[in-house]
Amino acid sequence: MHSLLIVDDERTAVRGLSQGIEWSELGVSEVYEAYNAKQAKELLAAHDIHLLICDIEMPGQSGIELLEWVNEHSEGTVSIFLTGHADFQYARKALQLGSQDYLLKPVRHEAVQDAAGQALARWRQNRQTRSFGELHEQYVRQWEAQLPYLVERFWQDLVNRRTTPRPHELEAALKQYGIPLRGEDGVLPILVSVEMWKEELTARDEEIMEYALRKVAAEVILEALPGTVLLDRSGINLVLVYAPCGRTPDMDEVRRLCREYVRYGERHFKCSLSCYVGERTELLQLPGIFQDLLEMERVNVSASGTVQMKADAPAAGEPPGGGRTAPPVPVADWVLLFEHGRTAELIGGIEERCAALENRGSLSKEELECLYAGVLYTLFTAFHKKGLSVYDAFGRRDLIDPVSGIRSFSQLLQWAGRAVSTGSTYYQAHAGGGSELIGRVKQYIAGHLHEEFSREDIAEAVYLNPSYLSRLFKKQTGVSLSDYIIQERMAEAKRQLAGTGLSIGQIAEGVGYMNVSHFITMFKKVTGVTPMSYRKG
Repeated sequence: MHSLLIVDDERTAVRGLSQGIEWSELGVSEVYEAYNAKQAKELLAAHDIHLLICDIEMPGQSGIELLEWVNEHSEGTVSIFLTGHADFQYARKALQLGSQDYLLKPVRHEAVQDAAGQALARWRQNRQTRSFGELHEQYVRQWEAQLPYLVERFWQDLVNRRTTPRPHELEAALKQYGIPLRGEDGVLPILVSVEMWKEELTARDEEIMEYALRKVAAEVILEALPGTVLLDRSGINLVLVYAPCGRTPDMDEVRRLCREYVRYGERHFKCSLSCYVGERTELLQLPGIFQDLLEMERVNVSASGTVQMKADAPAAGEPPGGGRTAPPVPVADWVLLFEHGRTAELIGGIEERCAALENRGSLSKEELECLYAGVLYTLFTAFHKKGLSVYDAFGRRDLIDPVSGIRSFSQLLQWAGRAVSTGSTYYQAHAGGGSELIGRVKQYIAGHLHEEFSREDIAEAVYLNPSYLSRLFKKQTGVSLSDYIIQERMAEAKRQLAGTGLSIGQIAEGVGYMNVSHFITMFKKVTGVTPMSYRKG
């Protein structure tokens, strides 16, 4: 029998989970309750807890901090997180700490019960691993653990033509990896294209988020359809719907599920993505249709966040926009606007160009690359007239590489806005215009001290790349941007401590710290004394 600990600072939430689920169906005989991390630690120390269901955000220590303690003091306990925020940082930290799952509030009891069942299964597997030492059992477990990766490798090799098995070899491989298909069966491929993240992410964060997107694709698109989701070796996300011989998936239902998935990504992952749906194909013909889907993705530069069916795609060789040619890019006018610091007009001109192309029905991959080249020409021409190097302002990677990742006109407009603003800032700074920008940054900080804001928020307000803004601020002021923000917050806190009767909590909130303990820690780190000692002194 199993033991369960539920931790949440909301008593109604704890009671709802404790009493609203038939835990005995999962073999749970003991259910313990705690309302903060301290109580949870006492129960974990006193009892052998198999499963921990914990809220992330709690007063005092958070669920993340509690899990770090559990990993050190109760290694056998498996955990599930509950959170009210669809924030990738929570997901990333939970995965790093070995959490079995994380669920978004409000959560259905059925979802909690399913997740708990999987978590307890993991607990039993862990106990079996610790209990049985026979070499044969170890090999079996290793094979089972590696099977998902072997299945993914099988599909990767087949899609990319790294292997071309004979019919009997294909049949044997399908049986060996437990794939419920026969050699004469087929699949319906769906290419998932992540077009744009609406928040700046590191490469590592993007990998984590795309992993989460693949998990959601399995839950949404494959909810009622047999199949698998995999990451191609070139980084392409691919859904394969299994289609046994004589059976073709309902394409209207596939379209509906894909649209639901696209909306989910927009709502919960803050990203724009599209699905490119192929046609049912035999297994050995999969590489060909996969290339067709890649071509559909390549030429789609105007319709982001959509579901596109191969059956509806134009015939091969048919030119986008009916072959109509757009007027030349007015690069001479753009250079003049850039040289005179009229960046808003320049960006507006690029936006008008895109709108005009859309109205003419001329949006195409060729026009996308033409506009990209026009922006580059504008920057290089203006800089070279003054004997300046564009790469001193951007770096070769920041300026050139983005084109390989620009798949739509909306992405181009975002990139062009950053490129023009960053280039103009550097261009004007070398003519004496840098101090004005720093003044705007300081003005933004002063006006938002009562809020939580990030370097990215400031950069967006002044139309700069966040990394470039940090380097420029340090170069102009001699102080890092993050240190300056902390200094300003603490200066305002000291003013309020000395001149008002506000509580420590009110002052902390007034200078942008929602966590009073964190504020006290930072204040002491900067001043050497606690806020209370500073007020008394």
